[in-house]
Amino acid sequence: MLFMLSPELLFYSMLDEKQKRLYAGLKALTLGYHGVSQVAAELAIHAHTVRLGQKELSSPTLLASAKVRKAGGGRKKIESEPKISAFFDDLVKDNTAGSPMDGRIRWTDISLSGFVKLYDQLGIKLTRFIIKQLLKQQGYVKRKMSKNGIIKEVAHRNEQFEYIASKKKEFIARNLPVLSCVGSPNRH
Repeated sequence: MLFMLSPELLFYSMLDEKQKRLYAGLKALTLGYHGVSQVAAELAIHAHTVRLGQKELSSPTLLASAKVRKAGGGRKKIESEPKISAFFDDLVKDNTAGSPMDGRIRWTDISLSGFVKLYDQLGIKLTRFIIKQLLKQQGYVKRKMSKNGIIKEVAHRNEQFEYIASKKKEFIARNLPVLSCVGSPNRH
């Protein structure tokens, strides 16, 4: 079945954000009482957007502005907060791994929500979007873990990891290389 848009909806779909608000506000003003709710239902938009269009029509300064959105709108870039990067290295130093074949490839096992919680403990409010920007900026890549076999429960697993972490610190302090090898001892 072919779906045809009315000429009005086709015209509306070709407008930018600001033009859509102004059109909706103008149409609501011409309809009078209940115009806002009628236009909102007709154009499938929020009534607040229609009222904002009406407000912009009555304000010469907002109407004259060539910008579609107010200044400061949109998602914030990471450069606006320099102390975010300063804490990053401390947060990932014990949770970073990389490719032994290519030193430029590295990743962390801290999840995005984990980063949000860690920064929150430092008194810095961040979103997952900012964390993604920061990881990309610092050269981290996304790594998917693959499960090759059934992992059994191992006694003292945490002590093993703590021992490995202490050896890693010891080797780094002595300026020796640290390699991480993952493999199964039963494979041929």
